[in-house]
Amino acid sequence: MTVNITRYITNMPQFQQVLIAFLLVFSAGYAVSDSSTSPDETFDVFSYKAQEINGLMEYAFEYPSEDNLRTINNKLAIIEWRWLSQNEGGNKELFTEYLDSCQLVIDEMQAGKEADISQMNKLKNKLI
Repeated sequence: MTVNITRYITNMPQFQQVLIAFLLVFSAGYAVSDSSTSPDETFDVFSYKAQEINGLMEYAFEYPSEDNLRTINNKLAIIEWRWLSQNEGGNKELFTEYLDSCQLVIDEMQAGKEADISQMNKLKNKLI
């Protein structure tokens, strides 16, 4: 699924454009670390990121305004474009499917349709 991010960003107010640029600059060096894990434990970065995306989706369901949906769709696109390419692991394929299903739900909500969230929830439950 491709998203025309440039079109969305150019249609945003200048404040939001600056905010997106700020997020892109600081997300480039973002790394997840957990000091509570021992060397024998493995940290599932995809499960952690799925929890973050779940929070975004809950916000979209609570406040489904056009601006919120566009912002969340942009965040999901940035995760897919930037973050996903920088991380490897066993759950990458499952996470990619979850991310795609979240984007599909947001697209349906933006189109004014009743979004089917069953597939998204199934994938989320497998990840989290």
